[in-house]
Amino acid sequence: MANKVPSSIVTVAALGALSGLSSIATSIFTLLERNSLSYQIKTDYTRTELTSIAVMVLIVGVIQLLLANALYNGSKGVRLLYSIFAAGNLAFGIWGAIVLSGSQLATSVMGATFGGLVLFLLHTSKADAYFDKK
Repeated sequence: MANKVPSSIVTVAALGALSGLSSIATSIFTLLERNSLSYQIKTDYTRTELTSIAVMVLIVGVIQLLLANALYNGSKGVRLLYSIFAAGNLAFGIWGAIVLSGSQLATSVMGATFGGLVLFLLHTSKADAYFDKK
C-alpha cells in the first residue's frame, strides 16, 4: 500500500495529541490558580502575566492537536509547523517544571516529555522518508 501511514507517524500523531492535551491541562490549572497570592509569589508572576502565559499555552495546545491530525497528510509544511509547536510545548513544559508544583508540575513535565519525544520521532529516518514521498 503506497498510501499507508508508517507506524512512527501514527505514534508521533498520538504523542502529539497527548502533548497538546497536556498543554491544555497546564493552561487550565494555571488559569484556576492565577488569583492565588501564594501561587503568584511561588511563580514570581503577576495575575496578568499568569493569565497571558496560560492563554498562550492553551493556544499552542489546541493548534498542536489540530496539527497532530494533519500529520497524516504527509505535508512537509505541517511537519515544520508541528516541529515548531512541539518545541514550544517542550519549552513551556520545562518552564512549568521549574516554577510550578503539584498537578501543574506533573502536567508540565508530561508536556515537556511528550514534546521532546515528538520532536525526536518527527525527525527520524522513517519520518524523513514518509515526508519526502509526499
